[in-house]
Amino acid sequence: MNTTIKVLGFTDSITTCDLCGKSELKGTYSVDSEGQIFHLGSTCVGKKNGLNAKDSKSFISSELKARKEEYLLAQREIRNRESIALLSIDFWEQHEEYKKIQLPFKNELESLRVNYYGR
Repeated sequence: MNTTIKVLGFTDSITTCDLCGKSELKGTYSVDSEGQIFHLGSTCVGKKNGLNAKDSKSFISSELKARKEEYLLAQREIRNRESIALLSIDFWEQHEEYKKIQLPFKNELESLRVNYYGR
């Protein structure tokens, strides 16, 4: 039985498909299948969803686009909260206070980036 998966991203650091075992791939797609993370070649991403090779490429492309949109939306929300928090602080006169307020937002943005793109 095929299960729907969510494509999380592409990595060239893992070059063996977890589904078929093919090795020396250019890279693999990190996918979430029912809460478990797998690294699959593009053909196996399609097989996991019952798709042919052409439809698999289209599926991967749309999944990666959706993932990027999710990331950008979350990033924008963090930046908006940061702007509101810093609104009453004068960067030049209250620089240390400004940095203290800004630091958690920088950390949150970095964590978001790592969660979406790794490294």
